[in-house]
Amino acid sequence: MHFLLAFALITLIPAGTATQGSNYNVTQRFAEEHNCGVKCQDALNKNNIIDLATFGQEFDFEFYATAANFSGSEPGDLLKLEPVDPGYLQLNAGTTVYRIQYTSRDLDGSPVPATGFIALPYAPVALNSTTYPVVAYAHGTSGIYGGCAPSNSPNLYDYNSWQLLISRGYAVVATDYAGLGNNYTLHKYISYPAQVNDIYFSMIAAKKAFSIFSKTWMAVGHSQGGGAVWKLAESEYVKRDQNNDYLGTVALAPAAKVIDMFLANREEVISSGYLPLHAKAYQNVYPSYNLTILSDIMRDRMVISDIAQLCLTALGGLSSDLTGDESVSEEGIKSDIPLLLKWQNEMAPASGGHTSQPLLIVQGQGDMAVVPSVTRALWSRACHDGNEVQLSEYPAMDHDQVIVAGAPEWLAWVDARFAGQRTSGKCSLVKKKPFDLAHMELAPYA
Repeated sequence: MHFLLAFALITLIPAGTATQGSNYNVTQRFAEEHNCGVKCQDALNKNNIIDLATFGQEFDFEFYATAANFSGSEPGDLLKLEPVDPGYLQLNAGTTVYRIQYTSRDLDGSPVPATGFIALPYAPVALNSTTYPVVAYAHGTSGIYGGCAPSNSPNLYDYNSWQLLISRGYAVVATDYAGLGNNYTLHKYISYPAQVNDIYFSMIAAKKAFSIFSKTWMAVGHSQGGGAVWKLAESEYVKRDQNNDYLGTVALAPAAKVIDMFLANREEVISSGYLPLHAKAYQNVYPSYNLTILSDIMRDRMVISDIAQLCLTALGGLSSDLTGDESVSEEGIKSDIPLLLKWQNEMAPASGGHTSQPLLIVQGQGDMAVVPSVTRALWSRACHDGNEVQLSEYPAMDHDQVIVAGAPEWLAWVDARFAGQRTSGKCSLVKKKPFDLAHMELAPYA
């Protein structure tokens, strides 16, 4: 590790500010030594700018450092709380934000610091009330390195996502996930029991920070977060809730089983740029794994990612100049898929788990990041296992588009749960039909 850090110092060149926390530039020589030629370097440089605009060019190292009171703390303990200067934020008017650091559990059950934020609308909606109904929000993939924390982002990694809840009058408690922000541990990307811990204990910590939240709560998540809240819905945490405080779950475009997606639509998963992230996810749990599902070129380029600490866009851009065959190893696929499937099925929802409250899944049929047929198959499996799950499918909608297109439905569904309205108790499949698809706005994929 000391060698790696020393090596990094001579391969990085200045970029942005002295307090930058991710997407460091690397020297041309270092890039070329790791199979990243002119096209690769051009994509890397352009995408670094995008990621830094997203996650902030000034990383708050002081806040994200492990709190002095972490030692001896218990999961759910609040370690740090501080308001975020609204002059830094790019949010809708009337929103108030606090960053938090709290204690969660790592994948192995050990205590670990995690960070996130609490966002509040202008005032409670209910007349003469001082209580905010509260939703735990789980974000989509931001990256796998510490500097890719949504709570450091100027817009808190909102892509027409969690701010929809604020505009509806809900308080939002949003975890970064352990390993993002605070670097005490590696981010166990899509090893969902770890993210379940982070989501659940963020809510416990938030209620210790402020006594303004409703007793009842729900969870909403997108992409990685959609898989995480689905797994939360099956967890013992909410099953042990004797007071029925946990009301249900909304999973938006859930990346529940990524290896199933690869097997169902290999070219789409490769072209999306997510496969290197999936390989790193397995490596973050099993460090001896050498990314052998990737081609020699991509394995070499992943050294650049580790050194430069690339967030989502730049990491995906590392493979943008390669064909599918140039990105993967056929021998690696044959040897690694059984291992990756075993890991996936141990970590993912819809693997025989049972929910205690209703679950709504919202899936775009034009999704280029989450394979819709896999979501449908997992819905069918969950229903067969006796769970109450509604799947709503939106033709033509892509991965992020479906959040907004489906908002009238899923926000109303959240409203109904807080209002105490009962659900059917059965599974259902709803196929939405746009009024005029030919003239409907199709916003570009974000």
